[in-house]
Amino acid sequence: MPWEGQPGGYVEPRLLRRSSRTRAPLIFGLFAALLLLVGGGALGVNAYAKHGVCALVSSFTAPAASGSGSGSDSGSDTLAASQVRRAADALRAKASLLLIDRNLHRAIDGLADDLGQMAGLIDQGATTESVASLVTLAASVNTHITRAQAACDLPAVGIYSN
Repeated sequence: MPWEGQPGGYVEPRLLRRSSRTRAPLIFGLFAALLLLVGGGALGVNAYAKHGVCALVSSFTAPAASGSGSGSDSGSDTLAASQVRRAADALRAKASLLLIDRNLHRAIDGLADDLGQMAGLIDQGATTESVASLVTLAASVNTHITRAQAACDLPAVGIYSN
């Protein structure tokens, strides 16, 4: 309902300025809250992934269980290429959650690539070329494990520490 003597729908300019000034802090506050929520979520996801990956990396150099090694099942020591590929895919999935720790991400991603190459060598079978490639691949695996250990604040000793 317009005031006396003013055309319908007329609003004084100072009323418009006041309402736009009161919206700016609200919009800024909502933006800041959203930014904190996203940043906190990224930190949480990264911490969760780093904990899982570092627990896995620390198990690479854990002392082996002291068993007699009688080996009642002779086929249990063979590693199928599909198992190695599944392990590589699981490592890549964990590495993709490392949003902030790029050094650990690169080390785990490189280790997953090494496992993919290992699966190819398993499929290829034992040939002279595959044995030579396996030696080079073992050095690459050790390098990636050492980098992952350093990124996890573990002693960077690789897999050949014992």
